[in-house]
Amino acid sequence: MGLLDGKVAVVTNSGTEVGQAIALLMADEGARLVVHDSETLAQEIRERGSEAVAFMVPVSSWEGSHDLVQTAVEHFGRLDMLVNNADHTTGIRDRLLSDMSKEEWEGVAKAQLKASFLCARAAAPQMRSQRQGRLIHFALPEALIGGTGRTHQGAAQMAVVGLSRNAAIELERYHVTSNCIVPCDGPGGGPEPTDVAPLAVFLGSDAAEGISGQIFGVRAKEIFLFSQPRIQRSIHNSRGWTPERLSAIFETTMGPHFTPLESSDAYFSWDLDL
Repeated sequence: MGLLDGKVAVVTNSGTEVGQAIALLMADEGARLVVHDSETLAQEIRERGSEAVAFMVPVSSWEGSHDLVQTAVEHFGRLDMLVNNADHTTGIRDRLLSDMSKEEWEGVAKAQLKASFLCARAAAPQMRSQRQGRLIHFALPEALIGGTGRTHQGAAQMAVVGLSRNAAIELERYHVTSNCIVPCDGPGGGPEPTDVAPLAVFLGSDAAEGISGQIFGVRAKEIFLFSQPRIQRSIHNSRGWTPERLSAIFETTMGPHFTPLESSDAYFSWDLDL
């Protein structure tokens, strides 16, 4: 018996290392799969005794994303899991904000934010009608912590985090969950694809039915839970605020609660026990 016996999963960008690791482990746990952008992987899954079909059309369009979901329904009768494994590497370069071209910005937005939204949009009605489903999105640490040369990726991925959170709230009544996974690097290394896959499988299973709207990080053998924006400190003035009144107290009252201006490389400073 596998953790995903009887489940149907779609994994986008299955040709990437992370996508491949997730698809293979899901298949090993009993899921039937639609693998996106890798006929070779679909064949490998079938040779290992599981069911899989390949879908080779880009999913950054309305038609492609909906055809992806329809492929799962036509072949397997339902869709239980969507792994929104956005392509974070192909053709994407680090670039300072002051040097970034329109094409570089639009390329990241299309490959990461647009594709994630369209696939979630295509999957949501099917999962809602089933009254069950799992949306699993991927984001980068630059979205939550920050980095140099990553304003395009940070902006697009922070939007994916917002997509996941709001989808979780909207779809809760239909027993559909939505969570984010953030693979994290830092001094001493980061996660291997096989480190990330078990968390994706768990979040796609019935064992995680009560977990939604969360952001989980993976770094080597560590899994951690990210905080989310909430009010840290407030100030009130019965006469209302003026720039002068704010200048007098703002830094002393708010400053101790500011989030440090550090990159993800600086934040993940502790050694890894590999």
